[in-house]
Amino acid sequence: MISSCYAQDADRDIRAARLGQEQPGDASVRRLIPAVVSVDPIAAAMWAGGIPREMTGAAAFLVMRAIAAEQLTLGLSVVVDAVNPTEAYRAM
Repeated sequence: MISSCYAQDADRDIRAARLGQEQPGDASVRRLIPAVVSVDPIAAAMWAGGIPREMTGAAAFLVMRAIAAEQLTLGLSVVVDAVNPTEAYRAM
């Protein structure tokens, strides 16, 4: 169960977001919550864009790597969701 203190904080944060205001501590919270980058939606978007499946393997991993690198540059933590038995992809 969420305590009323947390619920009030959440309500305040929602109102502030609607007003475009940032609350003290928001930057700290963003650093604590990792970005999750998964290769599967990237590959699926490439397929939806007309890129054949046989051409998306390495490209999807490179896109994922670029997204993760950008998040790290912003000072955020990153969780990378990618499983591949090919050593070349794992090294990326």
